[in-house]
Amino acid sequence: MLLRCLTAFVFLSRVQSSQYDNINLPDELLPYWFNSHTDVAEQCRADDKCPYKAHLDSGRCWGYELNCTRDGQYSWPRCDGQWKSSRISTLEQQERSFYRAGDFGYVQHRLEEMTVLCQPRDRDDSYLACSNFLQYCRATDIYFNFRNLRSKKRRSRYDEDVFQAGDVGGRCKMDRKALKTMGQHKSPLQSWYAELQEYVDLNSHPGSNHTCDIVIDKPTYIVKLDAGVSLYHHYCDFINLYASMHVNGSFDTDVLVVMWDTSSMRYNDFFLGDLEGFYRSRRSSLARVRR
Repeated sequence: MLLRCLTAFVFLSRVQSSQYDNINLPDELLPYWFNSHTDVAEQCRADDKCPYKAHLDSGRCWGYELNCTRDGQYSWPRCDGQWKSSRISTLEQQERSFYRAGDFGYVQHRLEEMTVLCQPRDRDDSYLACSNFLQYCRATDIYFNFRNLRSKKRRSRYDEDVFQAGDVGGRCKMDRKALKTMGQHKSPLQSWYAELQEYVDLNSHPGSNHTCDIVIDKPTYIVKLDAGVSLYHHYCDFINLYASMHVNGSFDTDVLVVMWDTSSMRYNDFFLGDLEGFYRSRRSSLARVRR
Protein backbone atom coordinates (compact mmCIF):
# COMPACT_ATOMS: atom_id res chain seq x y z
CA MET A 1 0.00 0.00 0.00
CA LEU A 2 1.33 3.41 -0.94
CA LEU A 3 0.38 6.41 1.14
CA ARG A 4 1.28 9.36 -1.01
CA CYS A 5 1.46 12.76 0.70
CA LEU A 6 1.24 10.80 3.91
CA THR A 7 0.65 12.71 7.05
CA ALA A 8 0.24 11.94 10.61
CA PHE A 9 0.15 12.76 14.12
CA VAL A 10 2.71 10.56 13.09
CA PHE A 11 3.18 11.07 9.45
CA LEU A 12 2.52 14.48 7.98
CA SER A 13 2.75 15.61 4.41
CA ARG A 14 4.65 18.58 3.12
CA VAL A 15 2.04 21.29 2.80
CA GLN A 16 1.68 23.35 -0.32
CA SER A 17 0.50 26.96 -0.20
CA SER A 18 -3.20 26.87 0.58
CA GLN A 19 -5.69 28.82 -1.45
CA TYR A 20 -8.12 31.08 0.32
CA ASP A 21 -11.00 28.60 0.13
CA ASN A 22 -8.95 26.00 2.03
CA ILE A 23 -8.63 28.12 5.15
CA ASN A 24 -10.84 26.60 7.83
CA LEU A 25 -10.44 28.80 10.90
CA PRO A 26 -12.68 31.22 12.81
CA ASP A 27 -12.05 34.90 12.07
CA GLU A 28 -10.31 35.57 15.39
CA LEU A 29 -7.57 33.03 14.51
CA LEU A 30 -6.94 34.18 10.93
CA PRO A 31 -4.29 36.79 11.91
CA TYR A 32 -2.23 34.03 13.53
CA TRP A 33 -2.53 31.80 10.48
CA PHE A 34 -1.50 34.47 7.96
CA ASN A 35 1.47 35.50 10.09
CA SER A 36 2.80 31.92 10.00
CA HIS A 37 2.02 31.48 6.26
CA THR A 38 3.84 34.45 4.79
CA ASP A 39 3.67 33.11 1.23
CA VAL A 40 -0.14 33.05 1.30
CA ALA A 41 -0.18 36.43 3.04
CA GLU A 42 1.83 37.89 0.15
CA GLN A 43 -0.61 36.38 -2.36
CA CYS A 44 -3.50 37.94 -0.47
CA ARG A 45 -1.75 41.29 -0.28
CA ALA A 46 -1.25 41.31 -4.06
CA ASP A 47 -4.79 40.12 -4.83
CA ASP A 48 -7.37 42.92 -4.92
CA LYS A 49 -10.14 40.34 -4.40
CA CYS A 50 -8.63 38.68 -1.31
CA PRO A 51 -11.24 38.90 1.48
CA TYR A 52 -8.70 38.57 4.29
CA LYS A 53 -6.67 41.78 3.97
CA ALA A 54 -7.86 42.97 7.39
CA HIS A 55 -6.07 40.01 8.96
CA LEU A 56 -2.64 40.78 7.49
CA ASP A 57 0.24 42.50 9.27
CA SER A 58 -1.25 42.06 12.73
CA GLY A 59 1.97 40.79 14.29
CA ARG A 60 0.01 38.08 16.10
CA CYS A 61 1.54 34.61 16.33
CA TRP A 62 0.99 31.29 18.06
CA GLY A 63 4.33 31.35 19.83
CA TYR A 64 6.39 28.76 17.96
CA GLU A 65 7.19 30.86 14.87
CA LEU A 66 10.75 32.16 14.47
CA ASN A 67 9.55 35.77 14.14
CA CYS A 68 7.14 35.60 17.09
CA THR A 69 7.49 38.11 19.93
CA ARG A 70 6.20 37.80 23.49
CA ASP A 71 3.81 40.72 22.92
CA GLY A 72 2.36 39.18 19.78
CA GLN A 73 2.03 35.55 20.79
CA TYR A 74 -1.30 33.89 21.51
CA SER A 75 -0.67 33.14 25.17
CA TRP A 76 1.90 33.01 27.93
CA PRO A 77 1.32 31.29 31.29
CA ARG A 78 1.07 33.32 34.47
CA CYS A 79 1.94 31.56 37.72
CA ASP A 80 0.49 32.92 40.97
CA GLY A 81 2.99 31.26 43.26
CA GLN A 82 6.58 30.13 42.98
CA TRP A 83 7.66 26.52 43.24
CA LYS A 84 11.33 25.68 43.56
CA SER A 85 13.17 22.52 42.62
CA SER A 86 16.67 21.51 41.62
CA ARG A 87 15.88 22.58 38.05
CA ILE A 88 13.50 25.51 38.57
CA SER A 89 14.43 28.35 40.90
CA THR A 90 12.68 31.44 39.48
CA LEU A 91 9.15 32.35 38.48
CA GLU A 92 10.28 32.93 34.89
CA GLN A 93 11.73 29.40 34.71
CA GLN A 94 8.50 28.04 36.15
CA GLU A 95 6.37 29.76 33.50
CA ARG A 96 8.73 28.78 30.70
CA SER A 97 8.74 25.15 31.83
CA PHE A 98 4.94 25.06 31.80
CA TYR A 99 4.83 26.75 28.40
CA ARG A 100 7.10 24.15 26.79
CA ALA A 101 5.14 21.26 28.29
CA GLY A 102 1.52 22.41 28.15
CA ASP A 103 1.20 25.28 25.67
CA PHE A 104 2.34 26.18 22.15
CA GLY A 105 5.89 25.79 23.38
CA TYR A 106 5.26 22.07 23.03
CA VAL A 107 4.79 22.56 19.27
CA GLN A 108 7.94 24.66 19.14
CA HIS A 109 9.85 21.88 20.88
CA ARG A 110 8.68 19.27 18.34
CA LEU A 111 9.62 21.56 15.43
CA GLU A 112 13.09 22.09 16.88
CA GLU A 113 13.58 18.32 17.19
CA MET A 114 12.64 17.43 13.61
CA THR A 115 15.39 15.37 11.95
CA VAL A 116 15.44 14.24 8.33
CA LEU A 117 15.88 10.46 8.36
CA CYS A 118 15.45 9.82 4.64
CA GLN A 119 16.63 12.58 2.32
CA PRO A 120 15.19 12.76 -1.23
CA ARG A 121 17.78 12.61 -3.99
CA ASP A 122 15.47 14.08 -6.61
CA ARG A 123 12.48 16.41 -6.46
CA ASP A 124 9.85 13.65 -6.66
CA ASP A 125 11.54 11.25 -4.25
CA SER A 126 10.22 10.13 -0.87
CA TYR A 127 10.88 12.00 2.36
CA LEU A 128 10.85 11.10 6.04
CA ALA A 129 11.51 13.38 9.03
CA CYS A 130 10.69 12.80 12.70
CA SER A 131 10.95 14.44 16.08
CA ASN A 132 12.94 12.74 18.84
CA PHE A 133 12.08 9.10 19.49
CA LEU A 134 9.76 9.12 16.46
CA GLN A 135 6.93 10.62 18.50
CA TYR A 136 5.84 12.60 15.46
CA CYS A 137 6.79 12.05 11.83
CA ARG A 138 6.19 13.66 8.46
CA ALA A 139 6.53 11.65 5.27
CA THR A 140 5.77 11.74 1.57
CA ASP A 141 5.53 8.89 -0.92
CA ILE A 142 5.88 6.14 1.64
CA TYR A 143 5.26 2.47 0.91
CA PHE A 144 3.58 -0.01 3.26
CA ASN A 145 3.21 -3.74 2.65
CA PHE A 146 0.48 -5.08 4.94
CA ARG A 147 0.77 -8.77 4.02
CA ASN A 148 1.58 -9.76 7.61
CA LEU A 149 -1.41 -7.83 8.92
CA ARG A 150 -3.68 -10.07 6.88
CA SER A 151 -1.90 -13.30 7.77
CA LYS A 152 -3.66 -13.91 11.09
CA LYS A 153 -6.51 -12.77 13.28
CA ARG A 154 -5.20 -10.18 15.69
CA ARG A 155 -6.58 -8.94 19.00
CA SER A 156 -3.92 -6.39 19.89
CA ARG A 157 -4.55 -2.92 18.55
CA TYR A 158 -0.84 -2.10 18.39
CA ASP A 159 0.99 -5.23 17.24
CA GLU A 160 4.64 -4.47 16.53
CA ASP A 161 5.33 -7.36 14.12
CA VAL A 162 3.32 -6.02 11.17
CA PHE A 163 6.37 -5.03 9.12
CA GLN A 164 9.44 -7.05 8.22
CA ALA A 165 12.51 -5.78 6.36
CA GLY A 166 11.42 -4.22 3.07
CA ASP A 167 7.75 -3.86 4.03
CA VAL A 168 8.00 -0.10 4.62
CA GLY A 169 10.16 2.40 2.80
CA GLY A 170 10.62 5.01 0.12
CA ARG A 171 13.03 6.12 -2.57
CA CYS A 172 15.43 8.36 -0.65
CA LYS A 173 18.80 8.28 1.08
CA MET A 174 18.19 6.62 4.46
CA ASP A 175 20.16 7.54 7.58
CA ARG A 176 19.87 4.24 9.46
CA LYS A 177 22.39 5.29 12.08
CA ALA A 178 20.19 8.23 13.11
CA LEU A 179 17.08 6.04 13.06
CA LYS A 180 18.61 3.47 15.42
CA THR A 181 19.31 6.15 18.04
CA MET A 182 15.58 6.94 18.37
CA GLY A 183 14.23 3.65 19.72
CA GLN A 184 14.46 4.36 23.45
CA HIS A 185 10.76 5.22 23.73
CA LYS A 186 9.51 2.30 21.65
CA SER A 187 5.98 1.76 22.95
CA PRO A 188 2.52 1.42 21.35
CA LEU A 189 1.21 4.91 22.15
CA GLN A 190 4.47 6.80 22.63
CA SER A 191 6.39 6.26 19.42
CA TRP A 192 6.31 5.13 15.78
CA TYR A 193 9.62 3.34 16.08
CA ALA A 194 8.07 -0.13 15.90
CA GLU A 195 6.38 0.76 12.60
CA LEU A 196 9.37 2.55 11.04
CA GLN A 197 12.40 0.64 12.32
CA GLU A 198 12.38 -1.49 9.13
CA TYR A 199 12.18 1.53 6.79
CA VAL A 200 14.43 0.94 3.76
CA ASP A 201 15.67 2.90 0.78
CA LEU A 202 13.79 1.47 -2.21
CA ASN A 203 15.43 1.15 -5.62
CA SER A 204 12.43 2.66 -7.39
CA HIS A 205 9.73 5.16 -6.60
CA PRO A 206 6.88 3.59 -4.54
CA GLY A 207 4.10 2.48 -6.83
CA SER A 208 6.10 2.88 -10.04
CA ASN A 209 5.86 -0.83 -10.80
CA HIS A 210 2.09 -0.91 -10.06
CA THR A 211 2.45 -3.27 -7.09
CA CYS A 212 0.19 -1.24 -4.80
CA ASP A 213 -3.42 -2.31 -4.32
CA ILE A 214 -4.34 1.03 -2.76
CA VAL A 215 -2.85 4.43 -3.58
CA ILE A 216 -3.74 7.46 -1.46
CA ASP A 217 -2.84 10.83 -2.95
CA LYS A 218 -4.59 13.03 -0.39
CA PRO A 219 -2.91 14.47 2.73
CA THR A 220 -3.46 11.90 5.45
CA TYR A 221 -3.11 11.83 9.21
CA ILE A 222 -2.30 8.41 10.62
CA VAL A 223 -3.16 8.25 14.31
CA LYS A 224 -3.04 5.77 17.14
CA LEU A 225 -6.18 6.41 19.15
CA ASP A 226 -6.36 5.53 22.83
CA ALA A 227 -9.50 4.22 24.59
CA GLY A 228 -12.48 5.86 22.89
CA VAL A 229 -14.75 4.94 25.80
CA SER A 230 -12.79 7.21 28.16
CA LEU A 231 -13.32 10.97 28.07
CA TYR A 232 -9.80 11.54 29.41
CA HIS A 233 -8.08 9.37 26.81
CA HIS A 234 -10.30 10.70 24.03
CA TYR A 235 -9.21 14.27 24.67
CA CYS A 236 -5.58 13.19 24.77
CA ASP A 237 -6.19 12.07 21.16
CA PHE A 238 -7.99 15.35 20.41
CA ILE A 239 -5.12 17.49 21.69
CA ASN A 240 -2.51 15.35 19.93
CA LEU A 241 -4.29 15.68 16.60
CA TYR A 242 -4.71 19.43 17.09
CA ALA A 243 -1.01 19.81 17.97
CA SER A 244 -0.10 17.80 14.86
CA MET A 245 -1.99 20.25 12.68
CA HIS A 246 0.14 23.04 14.14
CA VAL A 247 3.36 21.10 13.60
CA ASN A 248 2.29 20.41 10.03
CA GLY A 249 1.22 24.03 9.49
CA SER A 250 -2.13 23.12 7.98
CA PHE A 251 -5.74 23.40 9.16
CA ASP A 252 -7.30 22.12 5.95
CA THR A 253 -10.12 19.64 6.66
CA ASP A 254 -9.94 18.11 3.18
CA VAL A 255 -7.75 15.31 4.54
CA LEU A 256 -7.97 11.65 5.41
CA VAL A 257 -7.64 10.39 8.97
CA VAL A 258 -6.56 6.75 9.23
CA MET A 259 -6.69 4.99 12.57
CA TRP A 260 -3.70 2.69 13.10
CA ASP A 261 -5.40 -0.35 14.64
CA THR A 262 -3.86 -3.75 13.91
CA SER A 263 -6.67 -5.72 15.57
CA SER A 264 -9.75 -7.17 13.95
CA MET A 265 -11.93 -5.96 16.82
CA ARG A 266 -14.47 -3.18 16.71
CA TYR A 267 -13.34 0.20 18.05
CA ASN A 268 -15.91 2.04 20.15
CA ASP A 269 -15.67 5.80 20.47
CA PHE A 270 -18.30 7.55 22.58
CA PHE A 271 -17.01 10.99 21.59
CA LEU A 272 -16.42 10.56 17.84
CA GLY A 273 -18.22 13.78 16.98
CA ASP A 274 -15.42 15.90 18.44
CA LEU A 275 -12.78 14.41 16.15
CA GLU A 276 -14.97 14.92 13.09
CA GLY A 277 -14.22 18.62 13.34
CA PHE A 278 -10.75 17.85 11.94
CA TYR A 279 -11.86 16.28 8.66
CA ARG A 280 -14.72 16.27 6.16
CA SER A 281 -14.55 12.67 4.98
CA ARG A 282 -15.21 9.57 7.04
CA ARG A 283 -12.47 8.27 9.32
CA SER A 284 -10.78 5.15 8.00
CA SER A 285 -8.74 2.36 9.58
CA LEU A 286 -6.40 -0.49 8.68
CA ALA A 287 -9.45 -2.71 8.28
CA ARG A 288 -9.49 -1.46 4.69
CA VAL A 289 -6.25 -3.29 3.90
CA ARG A 290 -7.17 -6.36 5.93
CA ARG A 291 -9.99 -7.40 3.59
